[in-house]
Amino acid sequence: MAFFVFFSIVLLIYGLINYYIYRRIIPLAGDWKTTFSILFWLLVLMYPAGRILEKQAVSFLSDFMIWVGAFWLAIMLYALLWVLISDFYRLLGLLIPGLKNLSKALSPELKLIISGVIVLLPVIVGYINANHPRLVHFEVPARVEKKLRLTFLSDIHLGTTASKVKIERIKALVEKSRPDLLIYGGDVLDEDVSPVERKKIGYDLLSYKAPLGVYAVTGNHEYIGGAPHAVSFLKSFGIVVLQDEWVIIDSSLIIAGSKDKDGARFGGGNRKTVHELLSNVPSDLPVLLVDHQPFDIDEKAQANIFLNLSGHTHHGQLWPLNLITRAIYEQSHGWLERGTSLYYVSCGAGTWGPPLRTSSRPEVIVIDLIPQSK
Repeated sequence: MAFFVFFSIVLLIYGLINYYIYRRIIPLAGDWKTTFSILFWLLVLMYPAGRILEKQAVSFLSDFMIWVGAFWLAIMLYALLWVLISDFYRLLGLLIPGLKNLSKALSPELKLIISGVIVLLPVIVGYINANHPRLVHFEVPARVEKKLRLTFLSDIHLGTTASKVKIERIKALVEKSRPDLLIYGGDVLDEDVSPVERKKIGYDLLSYKAPLGVYAVTGNHEYIGGAPHAVSFLKSFGIVVLQDEWVIIDSSLIIAGSKDKDGARFGGGNRKTVHELLSNVPSDLPVLLVDHQPFDIDEKAQANIFLNLSGHTHHGQLWPLNLITRAIYEQSHGWLERGTSLYYVSCGAGTWGPPLRTSSRPEVIVIDLIPQSK
């Protein structure tokens, strides 16, 4: 019921935003109002209808609808921003007569063309940016006897909108980093595993083997799509999925993995607290905690964890949504220090929904754990 109510609210907001945009743009369509109206509402329906169809049967049609609808989500955002700016301009026109006269000098057709260019430009740039992930390298002092390199990947979102080119580039960066240890920070899968299995999306990446192992935690999207199937799928590639568990790596490092915070909402049960998770860990080894969502920072600092890795935020993915993630999370992207604990929140390597990024560049994180000076 909670799931139904949540998505009902989301769909209601989605519909109201699109109706507002439609009402503001339709006067510019001139003689093409009927054609424009049909095309507009078809685009609006593409993403939710494609997702529903995908749940029933994955096909070329569901793929097409999701791809088109995903781009519409981004177009909708920037169309909304442009309409709001236009309305503010109209309000100023009531106070400043010269502005109103300038607006009247432009024909409806020219206004529609200008609006289309302004809205589509960030979409095009964002799509190019999303397909060019970068390698980001850090060194972190730790209580280890020898240097240990780990590569951290979060929020890949393997699914219908994950392009083959982007996944190949992510894999190339992982290979270039030559990690001792590879860690997936959740949301490896977008939602349903079926499209990934049907088209073998990301299989080469998931098959990568690191000398000291490949580990993963569940993200909220693994639970949305069905965690048991998602976990079994990841394990089939030899990936160790840590669900409120910890392991010792090379007798020198403990990696602990938390279940995702939203797991309980999707039938995954309550997760352990940080103290419950780490109650029996050896005190002489440094602890690295992987938790998909960057919450409970103070609790983690009190648990004597030297390094925490998270993702989830996408740093908003689309500007200006990063302003919202900055308000929600203490750290939306990058490093945070609290006491003796370090936190890194990755903006992620992939995308959810629109296959584009305008608030950050996708990243593959490489962290060298360097022996502390004695």
